[in-house]
Amino acid sequence: MILTKLYSEPEGLFQTTTFKEGISFIYAKKDHPNDTKKSLNGVGKSLFVNLIDYCLLSSTTPHIKSAVASNTLADYRAVLEFEIDGNFYIIKRPFISGNRNILFGKKGEELKKYDFTPSDKEISSILCDLIFKKEKYDGDYTNMWLRQLLPFFIKKQSSAKKVNFTDPISYLPNTSEIAQIPLHFFLLGINNSIFIKNFQIHQKLELLKPAITQIKQLVERKYNISDPQKVEKKLQILHQQIIKFEKNIKNFELADQYRDVENESNELTIIIKDLFYQNISDRNKIGVYKESYQYRDVVNAQSVQRIYRQFNSTLADKVKNTLDEAIKFRKKLSQSREHFLKSEIEALTQAIKKRQDIINETEKKRAILFGILDSKKAIDDISEAYLLLSRKRDDYSSLNASVKPLLDLNIELAEYNTASAKNFESIVKLIGHINEHLEDFREIFFEIHDAIYTEMQGEASVVLAANKRKDSKINFDIVLPKTLSWGKNRARSLIYDLTVLLNSVKQNYNSPHFLIHDGIFDGIDKSQFVHLYNYLKKQEEQGNRFQYIVTINQEGTIKDVDFGEGAEEITSTKIEEFSNIILTPSHPLFNSHWD
Repeated sequence: MILTKLYSEPEGLFQTTTFKEGISFIYAKKDHPNDTKKSLNGVGKSLFVNLIDYCLLSSTTPHIKSAVASNTLADYRAVLEFEIDGNFYIIKRPFISGNRNILFGKKGEELKKYDFTPSDKEISSILCDLIFKKEKYDGDYTNMWLRQLLPFFIKKQSSAKKVNFTDPISYLPNTSEIAQIPLHFFLLGINNSIFIKNFQIHQKLELLKPAITQIKQLVERKYNISDPQKVEKKLQILHQQIIKFEKNIKNFELADQYRDVENESNELTIIIKDLFYQNISDRNKIGVYKESYQYRDVVNAQSVQRIYRQFNSTLADKVKNTLDEAIKFRKKLSQSREHFLKSEIEALTQAIKKRQDIINETEKKRAILFGILDSKKAIDDISEAYLLLSRKRDDYSSLNASVKPLLDLNIELAEYNTASAKNFESIVKLIGHINEHLEDFREIFFEIHDAIYTEMQGEASVVLAANKRKDSKINFDIVLPKTLSWGKNRARSLIYDLTVLLNSVKQNYNSPHFLIHDGIFDGIDKSQFVHLYNYLKKQEEQGNRFQYIVTINQEGTIKDVDFGEGAEEITSTKIEEFSNIILTPSHPLFNSHWD
């Protein structure tokens, strides 16, 4: 994928930009070299990068939101043209309601309309397959990765405080390293299946552990059992008690002529309990209803009026009138609700009374039956036995229902821990093969490092080793010399990102053959910048087709007019020549400034 053009539709919102190949710049310069009053901040470098990413379905970043809020953009779209395998494509995304009515297709053909919503990811899937899908890749890939892979190639400043060059491996904010390792291996053409499996096992373990803890706490709180191993003992005790009470009941069974009396009395007891619980529920509802309409809002409009009158009497009167109307409306609403709730309370009260009448009549019938049973001196024994038996059965069922999921989860936890251990063994075996696969990658890496840091040749390394203690089960890191003066994290990201780019180009992987770095050269040593520039120009001359696009300020990075002796090819004039767009305080990106 090569970027070809960025513009607005209709044209004129910002300068139409045709992208150059090789190393090129988004360049901010002063209108006049001696003008020290006007800052180069806010001229639109980062916004320009955000526009490229926005066309490729990024979220609406603070830069885009600010541009939309500060400009009239209702009729505008951002338009990006790009090339993949000799085919040219266009994507047009509106600034307003940017997830609707996105137009995409081949240049010269009718564009199809898409939405980009949580329930409709069709355009994202199409773009992901078009940009990233590899025909002969033997690892795992999904076309849902578009917005996880593209941020590697578009390192933008999303806000004034956020810098994207802290760690070359963890390039996605708020995303764990274990989730990003498979993405890196995909970009490098390495089979990532084992690391996908490792991530899935880790996710399952992260769900199982809190679930097990929660059930343990529940059992401990309800049954006062702190040791899970004692649960089985508790279940056995309850089971024996149930058997005991069942035997007692058999011994206390009534004679055949009294069985119907016993059954009928039990049925009446069930009816009474059910009606009793219904009445309790309805009384609770009545209490809640009464409490809800007894609350009254207290707003004194005159007090508010007096406060505002200190500043403006006309405004005070208007505020009071508005408050009076609001209070009046609130009172009507409260009265309507109170009327409704009182009718509900009346209905509940009547239902409670009817049930109570039934309870009274049923208790009379049951009393007669109990009298019959009591005359046989059976009621005390049988009632107590049934009551205790019911309680023990409830305790046994409840504890068993709580323990079974715990046992099942512990079994599942053990299975996943075993799977994790076996998968780690596979990772250990795989590392050797990966290191062999990375020989070409390492060659490009060392070539770039030694070209930039000529005085530190041979002192960098790409670390790839199994690590059982890490969630990702691997140490994947870029190590640079301790003596490196320039920001080490920026340098690590610069070298690693460029290596991935050039490796993709040389291996002819289906992937972006462009890389955008926003702000990575702020404060860089001029000699290192010169070395990198010359290295990339040689790569371009050797027929490697790529785009390395960087934002750069005339003031700060290249504040001198020229770089000096040995860098005659990199004058400020040359940088302007290789710039995709030039921005100045008097000609910012949207031809206006805002906060």
